[in-house]
Amino acid sequence: MSSTALDSFLDKWRSRWPEWSVAAPFVAESQRELAVAWFALLQEFDDMLNTSGDPLPADAKLAWWGEELRSWAGQRSRHPLGRLLEPVRAPWAQLAGTLPDLVEARTVALDAASAERALANYAEAVAAVEAVLFNDTPRKGAGRAVQLQTLAQRLQDAGVAGV
Repeated sequence: MSSTALDSFLDKWRSRWPEWSVAAPFVAESQRELAVAWFALLQEFDDMLNTSGDPLPADAKLAWWGEELRSWAGQRSRHPLGRLLEPVRAPWAQLAGTLPDLVEARTVALDAASAERALANYAEAVAAVEAVLFNDTPRKGAGRAVQLQTLAQRLQDAGVAGV
């Protein structure tokens, strides 16, 4: 895919998060493009988690992303975001293995603990990838932070009925 395709994915995320222009100076310049690509990928997953209406297209997209992330583990990306993300030897297959959890997490949970459990493995996988992407040591509680952020995004996107 062309750099135009990559730019369109990155610009899609930037348009949804205009606050990035304020936050970007606090991220090392060498990591900004990688950060935007990562955030764009996470937004794709949020969109599939928070889909309304017929879930089949989102389910198919999640299955495709699972295959794509597994191919990143073998450094064979097809998606434009892979140009930036796949060269980093992160636990992409681990993340891919948790994407089906997003399908289950779409159902309205009986309580907060159930909602948190539905996203626990996904959140831990996201935190593991982030630690590698940004040369950080895995931090205790990082998965929990991702989990709460994902639930907060779900509340914003899907409303109270989503959580």
